[in-house]
Parts: sequence; structure tokens; C-alpha cells
Amino acid sequence: TSVTDGTQNLVGALRTSMGMCGARDIKEMQRTRMIIAPSIKTEGKYLQMVQRV
Repeated sequence: TSVTDGTQNLVGALRTSMGMCGARDIKEMQRTRMIIAPSIKTEGKYLQMVQRV
């Protein structure tokens, strides 16, 4: 592919996810707790529309 930022391979994805969690190594990554928040993209959008921000 033309994407060269590492998102197309396992190592790049692991590095990206470790960075998002703030983990320094694999053991620290294994100890992290995952919270799934599907509404994070739309959080506060209703209030912005109401307040016309």
C-alpha cells in the first residue's frame, strides 16, 4: 500500500495502541484496562448544536 505510517502492520498497530495507553512495554500494556466508549465521537455535540457553538 501507499501508507507508510505503520498502521498497516501488526508492529505499527501495537506501537500506536501502546502509545494511546501510555504503556512503555508489552507487560505494562497487558495490565491496562480497556474502556469502550462508542459515543466519544458525538459527546457534547448536542449541547454544541443547542448553544449554537
